[in-house]
Amino acid sequence: QGYVVALELSGLGLSGTLPFQGVWHELQRLQKLRLVHSTIGGRLPLTLSTLTDLRQLELSQNVLVGELPSFLGFLPKLKRLKLEDNHFFGTIPSSLCLLKEQFIALDVSDNVGLYGSLPECFGEMTQLAVLKITNVGLTGTIPQSLCTRSRMNGFYPNPFGCDVIGCPAG
Repeated sequence: QGYVVALELSGLGLSGTLPFQGVWHELQRLQKLRLVHSTIGGRLPLTLSTLTDLRQLELSQNVLVGELPSFLGFLPKLKRLKLEDNHFFGTIPSSLCLLKEQFIALDVSDNVGLYGSLPECFGEMTQLAVLKITNVGLTGTIPQSLCTRSRMNGFYPNPFGCDVIGCPAG
């Protein structure tokens, strides 16, 4: 018996919304969901929370809307979350802090409706290597421990891609 572990349907011009029922329970072993550069809209369905093997969720360059759901932090194996260039609003959920042992990448750039500050617990994410938050409405400072890392976002020294938010002076 085979299982689908990766679903990559990027750049195919897909449109519509992500299904709220039905299909996700058939994909319980899914580890990678990548639907990039399409016109998929609507909100992220709660039924995505049943994908407990999911390690990478990439839904960039679509027209998704709504708040970033807190259930993302309850996906126990999630390592990479890339949602840039959509229409998300609200705050970055602090539930992502539950992933601090394995979380390595967050890209929410170009979601101008995001606001608030980066949860302080992001400073405790020891594996975090990619944090892209350009062109969002975040304010405040980046946790000091992230600012002092020698490599971040693939560059040395650490050049955070931030516009309103920055590292504390010191």
